[in-house]
Amino acid sequence: MTATADLVELLRQWRDTTLEESQAIEQGRWEVVAACQTQKSNWMRDWPFAPMELAEAPAEVRALVEEIVALERRNYDHLTTNLENTRQQLEAIGQSRRQLRQLRRAYGTGQTSAWESWS
Repeated sequence: MTATADLVELLRQWRDTTLEESQAIEQGRWEVVAACQTQKSNWMRDWPFAPMELAEAPAEVRALVEEIVALERRNYDHLTTNLENTRQQLEAIGQSRRQLRQLRRAYGTGQTSAWESWS
């Protein structure tokens, strides 16, 4: 294979891994997300190709790179949204816990409930 063909093959693998990562993000399969990110990190660390200007790259390489960048951006956006939703849920849980504590102090006997000792 030529260097360009090898690069195209690696970029296709990167694209496919990014698509797999997208599905895993949507499904909340975080172990798969972590595995995909590890694989991409390994590819970056062991990148076997000389740097080149994207404008000078063959059309197929440019198209794959542009597709990968768009997919990576979409994954980033999904992860950012998931993170914000999780933060909001944690804040709501914290607020509920504070309110329960206040209710217990106001109306309770002062004994700690069994379920609360595990949280």
